[in-house]
Parts: sequence; structure tokens; C-alpha cells
Amino acid sequence: MELRQQFVNLAECGHFTISEPCEQFSISRKTGHKWIGRYRDHGKTGLKVRTSLPPAHAEIAKKGQATAALPPSDPGRCAVTAPPGASEASKRSS
Repeated sequence: MELRQQFVNLAECGHFTISEPCEQFSISRKTGHKWIGRYRDHGKTGLKVRTSLPPAHAEIAKKGQATAALPPSDPGRCAVTAPPGASEASKRSS
């Protein structure tokens, strides 16, 4: 967040175009405008890193739970295994 604050301070000082601080901080102009807008709207808290997860997944991640839970079913159902005799067939083709 401190880096974003430095960017906003530099971009807002009035001595540079938006492109110059964006280039210095290796971010796109779109991202630079986004950070400045968030700072103007929400102050320093607007510069916090935001998750890109959908809201439901973000709530689960906040609680420290797994992002997806499989229903109890056949435990081998999702396992990736070779079909019977596959290793024998690969030996023959070599």
C-alpha cells in the first residue's frame, strides 16, 4: 500500500503527466487512474490491495475455509488413473 501512496503523491503533485509516474512504477495508465480515483474516493484505505475473487469466494477465503468443497461421494471418482492395461500397451508400442 505504501508504494501506491507514493505513486498517488507523485501523480497528484502536478509536475508530471499521468504517463510519467505510471512508467516509473511499471503500471498501466488505466491502473494509475484507478489508484488515483480510489484514493480520491476513499483516502488511504482505498489504496489497499483488493481481491479479484468473486464476492462469494472472497468471503470463504476471508474465513480461511477451502474455496471449494466436494460433496461426499465416491472418493476415487476424481482421481486420474490410467485405464487397465495402459502400461502394457505403452510397453508394446515402444
